[in-house]
Amino acid sequence: SSSSSSSSSETKYVIPSGFLFDYVTCANYCCEIYQWLGFNIATQTAFGYLFLMAGMSQMFPWAVQKHKRLKKLFDGTNGRKKFKRRFIVLPPFF
Repeated sequence: SSSSSSSSSETKYVIPSGFLFDYVTCANYCCEIYQWLGFNIATQTAFGYLFLMAGMSQMFPWAVQKHKRLKKLFDGTNGRKKFKRRFIVLPPFF
């Protein structure tokens, strides 16, 4: 089955909202990082911390790019919503 979509190939962006997305641009990455941090605190394994660092090194650039893109798209001009200030990925640090 195919989804019903318009014939236009234009991509529609929306400002993520709800729960943590009201405070953090990439709440999905935030939760994943904090969950892996909790796992590593509980298990104390070197490979766990290595996995956490590898994941963070990949997710941080993605999060920064997404944050910049949303700020640019939703600049409050021409009737567009204004992207409110929020943390990028790790409240209260970044």
